[in-house]
Amino acid sequence: MPGLLGPDGNLWPDVPFVVKHATAAEVEKEIRAQVERAMKVGIRPTHLDSHMGTLFIPAYFPAYVKVAREYRLPFLAMRTGPMLALLKDTDILPDTIEMATNVNPENWGSYYLGLVRSLKAGPHRIDRPPGLRRCRDASHHRGHPDYGSAWRQRDFDVITSPAFQQALKDNRVTLVGWKTIQAKTKP
Repeated sequence: MPGLLGPDGNLWPDVPFVVKHATAAEVEKEIRAQVERAMKVGIRPTHLDSHMGTLFIPAYFPAYVKVAREYRLPFLAMRTGPMLALLKDTDILPDTIEMATNVNPENWGSYYLGLVRSLKAGPHRIDRPPGLRRCRDASHHRGHPDYGSAWRQRDFDVITSPAFQQALKDNRVTLVGWKTIQAKTKP
């Protein structure tokens, strides 16, 4: 899709470029092509997501929802603004909890435990900080120690700790994957 590609032949590096150049029809065709390609090589997608939030742009969101429903794939979305009008009660949309980057390393465990204790009934998805979404290599981590390997190791250490596992049990949290959510997705 020509509107999705920059002069270097790669996908645009940021959302404003996509909005300026890509039509909704091109975006829909690309979403569909990616799902079809995955299936052709034997991968059954479990869900759809929006790289850089591009598909949350009002002009593209209908195509995203349409393709997700056609393939019975749960998808990420926010229950706000123009998106709300296209969503159905049968759409299973996990609430996204953004991880904070301003938590001191010594408070990492208590921060996570507090997150678990604050969860309301329903599906949730814990997301990394917005700055991490675009990180492709170590150069993006320079000057951002929260985004490096120490940050990821702290995450791993906390979520695999006995205290965290106990908090999950105490707060009746059941961990599920996208396949479980997909199984509950209505056509």
